[in-house]
Amino acid sequence: MRKTLVLATLAILVAATGTASAAWKANSFEVGVYLPYVSFDNKVALDNDFGYGARFGYKFVKGHEVEIGWNTISTKFDAGPFGKFDLDFSTLNVGYLYNWTKVKGCTPFVTGGLGSTKFDPKQGSSETDSSWYAGGGVRFYFGKDFNLRVEGDYQTVNGNNDTANNWIGAVGVGWSFGGK
Repeated sequence: MRKTLVLATLAILVAATGTASAAWKANSFEVGVYLPYVSFDNKVALDNDFGYGARFGYKFVKGHEVEIGWNTISTKFDAGPFGKFDLDFSTLNVGYLYNWTKVKGCTPFVTGGLGSTKFDPKQGSSETDSSWYAGGGVRFYFGKDFNLRVEGDYQTVNGNNDTANNWIGAVGVGWSFGGK
């Protein structure tokens, strides 16, 4: 039911963008919040789950952008016969986006970057590992400054003993300001 409601809302928002005109402004900024859903690599034994996050980007020349992003997901670690334990999965990323020319209120983009990912169990010690990601998505503009962003990323986390490959889907909103 919740999945159907989310998809219907997205369809309405996308249809409502129509021909919104958002001009690309060099030396402008964008802030946003988003809701990620992480499909964790099976070998890490974490429950797939939703979280929340925030982004801050700087658009330095037409099409090119750097971005800092953070997200956290509270999930459960499956310890087999010992049960499930609460765990927070948080990532801090620095990335690059290439934005194609906007067509009828939407701008497709590709992205990639490096990060630091922390596994923080409620019981026991935490672990912080390096990570990288690559993906893409599209921004749907509402006027000149507001957008709905839909994105999919592939993330690799390089742990002490293993590598985890996760898939992340995210939906968020952004606001652009400043620039020329």
